[in-house]
Amino acid sequence: MIKSEIVAESKEIASWLHNKIDGLSVPGHEKGRASASCFDVVFEHQQAFTILIDNKLYGSAFVLARSAFEAYIRGIWLNKCASDDQFRKFMNETLNPSLGKLISDVEELDGYSEGVLSTVKASGWSLLCSFTHSGFNQLSRRVTDEYIEPNYSDNDVIQIAGFVNSMALLAGVEVAILTGNTKLPVEFVDKMDQYVANSIKSTEC
Repeated sequence: MIKSEIVAESKEIASWLHNKIDGLSVPGHEKGRASASCFDVVFEHQQAFTILIDNKLYGSAFVLARSAFEAYIRGIWLNKCASDDQFRKFMNETLNPSLGKLISDVEELDGYSEGVLSTVKASGWSLLCSFTHSGFNQLSRRVTDEYIEPNYSDNDVIQIAGFVNSMALLAGVEVAILTGNTKLPVEFVDKMDQYVANSIKSTEC
């Protein structure tokens, strides 16, 4: 899969999500709105990521991967884990649990207990932080033998695009659940499964 194909795939996901989510009603209570706002941030990051890689601004695009992951986790935690007191403190910026704590709380819930989120954090957090904070992994991809310029491989873009697109689709699942429509989440899960299957096929080619 070359970079132009990644852009096309990311644009298709952004369009699909917009068509499915635009106009949906979510709960009017504060937790529901705050949670939906987090997921909306994930969608926006995915769209911005797509625009940036389309314009070959890979470094700036990669910065968004960590933020997309954090927004996804916070969206789940606010709606499903936070007590009323924790929610109020969080919204007043007097409570800021670590991402590890948020993930630990989320993985105590049915449907999240497989440890996928903590595994993602354990295996990829250093890389994501390095891209976000101009660490080695970001800087090492901005040099060639002769110039200081972006030097990101197709595999780099495939990996980070796959991560950001997956976060957006998973956020879509959560929004679908928030609506209370029991059939809608299935559509998002099917889309996620299709995306993963296609990604595996592309990697094998």
